[in-house]
Formats: sequence, structure tokens, C-alpha cells
Amino acid sequence: MFTMVNQRIQDSPELMKWTREARKDFKGYNSKDLINRLPAMLNKGLAQHKNKQTKEAYVLLTRYLHIVEQLQKRHLDNEQKKELNAAMK
Repeated sequence: MFTMVNQRIQDSPELMKWTREARKDFKGYNSKDLINRLPAMLNKGLAQHKNKQTKEAYVLLTRYLHIVEQLQKRHLDNEQKKELNAAMK
């Protein structure tokens, strides 16, 4: 599924631009801060999607997924990372 979504993003210059905009560097935040921000970020992104604010929803939800991915990378041991990476292909 991720491969199919990534292919659609790469095929669209507009989606690629939004994705670059959404991929901020989260190294300055600690995990607790990020975890506390996730529910509000998800709810806001879903509300924007419902209100047809496509770009804003896409950027927020992509940012949400990027944070989740970063948190997984920080907290998984190597074996779990291998399993996760295999599942995401």
C-alpha cells in the first residue's frame, strides 16, 4: 500500500511539493512532546479534509505520519525496525 501511495505522490508535482513542505525536521523535539501533539494534529487534519481544505489536510496528515515514523525509529530495537521496514515495502 505504501508503495502505491508513494508512486501517486511522485507522479504529481503538486503532491511532491506538499510532501516536501510537510517533512519538517523533528530532531529538536523530544518524544513526549511529539506524542502529546499527535491527537490534536490528527483531528485538525481530518477536520480540514472534511472541509475540503485538501492541501492543508494533506500537509498536516503527512506531518503526522512522519512524526509517527520518527517515533518508531527512535524507540524500536533493530529487530523490530527490520520487521517494520519489511512490512512497509
